[in-house]
Amino acid sequence: MGAGTIVAGDICFTVGLRIDETVKGNIFGSLSQVTTLVIREQAHVEGEVVVPHLVTNGTIISPVKVAGFVELQLKARVTDDVEYEMIEIHPGAVIQCHLTDQEGLNKARLLN
Repeated sequence: MGAGTIVAGDICFTVGLRIDETVKGNIFGSLSQVTTLVIREQAHVEGEVVVPHLVTNGTIISPVKVAGFVELQLKARVTDDVEYEMIEIHPGAVIQCHLTDQEGLNKARLLN
């Protein structure tokens, strides 16, 4: 897909996916496989993201649920809640959201 491409609609993938442009829709990665979503610096995602692993240097304006590892690189911008098991935040990443680790989330559910 060339520069300026906008994908409108949900995306489901099983192996790995790299987003270089704009996605206006939900992105779901197979939770039964080791798979990674990579969002590049110029990319912009508006829709729920549910994946096993996430590496982003782009913008996400939606809830993010990651069963495993999240890496927020230098130019990452996240403006909605993020649930994760492990997270790495590089200096320069902008996070305007609540961060919730899965262990803390599971403990909170047990208390309620």
